[in-house]
Amino acid sequence: MAEPGTTPLSPEERALWHALKTLGDDACQAVGRDITARTNLSGADFAILSRLEDLGDGRLAQRDLLASLGWDKSRLSHQLRRMEERGLIARGTDSGTACAASTQTGSEALATARPIHAAAIRERALRHVSPEERAALIAVAERIAQATRDG
Repeated sequence: MAEPGTTPLSPEERALWHALKTLGDDACQAVGRDITARTNLSGADFAILSRLEDLGDGRLAQRDLLASLGWDKSRLSHQLRRMEERGLIARGTDSGTACAASTQTGSEALATARPIHAAAIRERALRHVSPEERAALIAVAERIAQATRDG
């Protein structure tokens, strides 16, 4: 007899897992393409600029930015360097802590991108989900997130 949890996924389980993996990825990539096409900001640029604004009033410790994005340190460092070279952010220290701050150019780019981001989300994802499905998706996502946090 097989140990519990050692049997391969059933076709239905594989289909569900694939749907869960690709749902967010496909929507995020499509939204990112829309933002880039209309603003020249990448999805990563938008993610950083929006977090700087939303979580830190334009400035955050890099460790807090890293935690909010769920990226590895190297990816963040390279992205911040590219954004700094383009004048979107400035990096510095605050009481010995590495920080990133949105520049005026970055703030203006974010202000331009926000309505494009909202429209892309509505077009690429939300319009395809009924009100009943929305409630169910939110509930499922919250349960999965809680289960992954709990270990």
